[in-house]
Amino acid sequence: TAAADTRMDGAIDDLCRILRAGKNVVASSPVALIHQDGLGPEVRQRLEDACQSGGASLFVNGIDPGWANDVFPLVFTGIVERWSSVRIQEIVNYATYDQPQIIFDGMGFGGPLDNPNVFGPPGTLPLMWGGTVRLLAEGLGVKLDSISESYERAATHFSFDALGRTIEKGSCGAVRFEVQGIVNGVPRIVVEHITRMHDYVVPEWPQGHGYVLNVKGEPNLHCRMDMHDGNGDTALAGTNLTATRITNAIPAVCEARTGFLNALDLPLITGKGLLDESMPA
Repeated sequence: TAAADTRMDGAIDDLCRILRAGKNVVASSPVALIHQDGLGPEVRQRLEDACQSGGASLFVNGIDPGWANDVFPLVFTGIVERWSSVRIQEIVNYATYDQPQIIFDGMGFGGPLDNPNVFGPPGTLPLMWGGTVRLLAEGLGVKLDSISESYERAATHFSFDALGRTIEKGSCGAVRFEVQGIVNGVPRIVVEHITRMHDYVVPEWPQGHGYVLNVKGEPNLHCRMDMHDGNGDTALAGTNLTATRITNAIPAVCEARTGFLNALDLPLITGKGLLDESMPA
């Protein structure tokens, strides 16, 4: 679960070393590897070779990228007669997400709206979330022409404190981006994020406390999944669900074939064995 955003090559080296030593691995990063082609054929081959060398398996997942935009939409598309588009939205206030480098440097919160470094160079968003789109395309049996990106930032109209800093009036207080899977020239699979540092910044953007799945088809589906921890915090519930997704998958990964796996290679992971009778029903 080591962070890989600023040390991608080092993280791949770590995974290969552990796999060659014969240890099965579940991981939450690098996030692009939720699909085997997320970082290209060379990385895929390196990891597959390491798996085969050690007789081990690798499964990279989490929440987003992870189950919120693979298992969640794939299960619900399985009950429609036909579909024309699938959109999964993350709508979360990140004010308690204690990752200042990601929040302030990577996403640009508290900075100018015209900051050219936010999200990195063109292609960074498809790199990070492209694995999700590829996995959905594979699970839905469609061939992608390409993966595209778009984003916008919005200023806060008031100053407020978050994560030990003051986000000043007029600076970036919310971001919104899409990563689109294009099929025959049409965006058919869309992963969207609406991220705020305060609930009252751009209140006209979609509001929520988790994930919203929209499937256009017959019938149309609108599925909302709100989440919060024991203190009512959505962002911290999300970090918990990142960890539980991969830890609960450990038995299935250990029983799976040798190799680099994705969510389509595993059975349904349920709450079997997780009943806590000390908690109120």
